[in-house]
Amino acid sequence: MSQKPQQIIHTLSRRQSRQKWERILAVIAALLLIGAWFYGYFQTSANVEANFEFVFPQADRFVRSGALWEAYASSPDQESRLIGYVGIGRAPSYGGPLEVMVGVDLEGTVNGAMVVDHRDTPSFFHNVAAGGFLNQIPGKTYLDPFQVDDDIDAVTGATITSAAISHAVK
Repeated sequence: MSQKPQQIIHTLSRRQSRQKWERILAVIAALLLIGAWFYGYFQTSANVEANFEFVFPQADRFVRSGALWEAYASSPDQESRLIGYVGIGRAPSYGGPLEVMVGVDLEGTVNGAMVVDHRDTPSFFHNVAAGGFLNQIPGKTYLDPFQVDDDIDAVTGATITSAAISHAVK
């Protein structure tokens, strides 16, 4: 009879120990998820800044100014002058939010555009990228409608993605 209370105490002790380890593992898992989110957030920001030259190849310096970045180019006499702005446009797309980096000169003409984040089906997005869809955007101004089938030709099989990019650029 004295064995049963000891077995009960031992069983309770094992259960409490297991619950304690489960709590510790849950806290560790939550911390890892939070850490992964922060890493992804800052990694995306770093990727955006690394690609400024793609939308403004003539710029040699970019300065953050609120939600935009100012693009500067040095002249032969080494004076740096403002030549335009770089911003990130967002729009809902087929697979979720889509972000496009856009460079615009001082007259409001698009200098370049690049998709920096998307959640669309890779094969659909590949059709957009390989089809040269983004090549239609440089040279357009803020006055253009940026409407698929109006002044922008959609990519067959990726109409929603094409429209989302156009909307994000606008």
